[in-house]
Amino acid sequence: MKAADFNEKLREHSCKPNVTIQRICNASRNEMEVRETLEAIWRKPDEVEKILTDVVERNESLYHFERMLEEPSHSLEKPTVASLSEA
Repeated sequence: MKAADFNEKLREHSCKPNVTIQRICNASRNEMEVRETLEAIWRKPDEVEKILTDVVERNESLYHFERMLEEPSHSLEKPTVASLSEA
């Protein structure tokens, strides 16, 4: 299945156009959570915004950690012998 197929299924379950599989994947921690989120949406499509908000809030610490690692000041490079001798 393609993303467009999932988005079509979301529309069939009366989800608004701003609810997309891309948004669900971005909010989810892993594939299992994507599946759990979709299952929750299939069961209660009228609560989709609350479901997505809960997923984002639950994963906020993970996203904060990822953003922190992406900052240039938090390099994960191992120090080299040359860089240690320069200090």
